[in-house]
Amino acid sequence: KTPQLIEQLTIQVEQEALPALREEVVQFIETVLVYKFPKLSREEIQAMFTLDDLKHTRVYQDAKQEGMQQGQIALLLRQLTLKLGSVSQDLRSQIQQLSSTQLESLAEAILDFDRIGDLEAWLQAHS
Repeated sequence: KTPQLIEQLTIQVEQEALPALREEVVQFIETVLVYKFPKLSREEIQAMFTLDDLKHTRVYQDAKQEGMQQGQIALLLRQLTLKLGSVSQDLRSQIQQLSSTQLESLAEAILDFDRIGDLEAWLQAHS
């Protein structure tokens, strides 16, 4: 029943609401669905919306940003391991706490690192 209800609500909102309100209603509906059906996959929730509607929701944008940051962290840790050898769990934890801007700076700084002490010094200066 939920997909049909969502489709009906979407049509009604498109016909009656202003564009700014439409986006807020879509975000509200998505939030309700995420909490009401926590076991649904992203694809199942997407099937209830048009992809364009979903991409504009805060939940989608936050998840996308988090995924990109996790990918960036994984890549940096791999690069550090290849360049410096084993990276301790403590250093890994510190890297995982960095902001996106700090991660970008670290990605550039890696080029200048020759030993694990360089990473430690960089983290101390930038954390």
